[in-house]
Amino acid sequence: KGTFWSLAGTLLLKAVSFFYIVYIARAVSQGDIGLFYLSIAIIGLVGAWRDFGLPAALARYVPYYEGRKETGKVRSLLKSSYLVNAASGIALTALAWLGADFVGAVYQNPGLPEAMRLMAVFMLLENILKLNSGFLQGRAEIKSMQLVSNAQNILKLVATFALFELYGPSLFTLIAAFLISCVAAIAVSFPMVRRSLEGLPKESAELPWKELFAEIAPFGLMLSLLQLLSTLVSYSDRVLMGFLLPPSEVNQTVAIYSLAVTLALNLMVFPGAIGTIFMPLISRLVGKNEMDGVRRAMGTALRWVLFITIPIAAVMIAFSSEMLSVLYGSSYAPGALAMSIFLVGLLFSSLSMVTLLALAGMRLVKLEFKIAAITGISNILLCILLIPAYGMVGAALASAISFALSAALFGYYGKKIIGFEMPGE
Repeated sequence: KGTFWSLAGTLLLKAVSFFYIVYIARAVSQGDIGLFYLSIAIIGLVGAWRDFGLPAALARYVPYYEGRKETGKVRSLLKSSYLVNAASGIALTALAWLGADFVGAVYQNPGLPEAMRLMAVFMLLENILKLNSGFLQGRAEIKSMQLVSNAQNILKLVATFALFELYGPSLFTLIAAFLISCVAAIAVSFPMVRRSLEGLPKESAELPWKELFAEIAPFGLMLSLLQLLSTLVSYSDRVLMGFLLPPSEVNQTVAIYSLAVTLALNLMVFPGAIGTIFMPLISRLVGKNEMDGVRRAMGTALRWVLFITIPIAAVMIAFSSEMLSVLYGSSYAPGALAMSIFLVGLLFSSLSMVTLLALAGMRLVKLEFKIAAITGISNILLCILLIPAYGMVGAALASAISFALSAALFGYYGKKIIGFEMPGE
């Protein structure tokens, strides 16, 4: 049931995203699209630690406490998370606004400061939105979580179309529509979170301060570091393009690469749908100490992932050039090779996803951090080595190698700790 709602919601999400990307690719200049994605990448990389890992902690600890019948701790954890994330979001929004000129000077990009200032408030908005989504995921309310995501996505498309029609396509209207959709999604998500809290059994025992600071706070900080390293893999390619490529080529190259990668990421629709419900399921099984059930759930999830992902990846790789040309226009066709290489990397990522989520459900965050550190650092080094010589193709190759390395490490530790073997072992 959870996979059905996750898959249905994700398919709708991707369908709307598809129209959104096609629309902005044909309406907005490549220079403005490049600035849009570059500003998101810089803000995402610099502020990756801003939520202190609390949304991910909610997704893991909420079902864990439910499994232990300690629902009072769920309410305490959510309240503390809101206070911390609101404060950090406000502080970092101000910092991004004040430091925009410095970032533009570092990148030698005169249009970047404006994009950074427009995008700065996204730090606060995303903090709150991720908390609400993390809580709903932890409660296994996948339908509600997907409703929030789709509300944001649909409103982003509608707001973009409306602002383009009223004021014309530009960097300002592109970012304004994006931020409006975030505000609307937050407004939609709060009533769902409130109803979910009311559905929990009434229980007076709250989360002790000792447990909050001795266990969950360090856990959240470790998750924050883990998130920072994961963000390195997600954004380092585009951020490093800004440094390593000639300034005159950066905006156009980032635009082509970003849209090619965005199209490739549609491959993760089906693995993501399975993974969304898999995390709270595993966390509950771990809370009950049912490791045989964990291994059975992993086997079922992995079979579904492989059966669905491999054929779709083969088709997308074979027709990457045609897809980019038809969807975005012939000016985006040069991203075909980068898209194909990135798709190969995503196959490795989907292969390791089940083991990653199982280890996450067991709250083995130090192990996740170790693997993320290795793959994040390798991704940066590979980008520095390959981007100057091969441009966007080098960036895609660096990501693909990092995905493969991550899959190998998760496969090794999944077998060692859980006793679960990947295909072919």
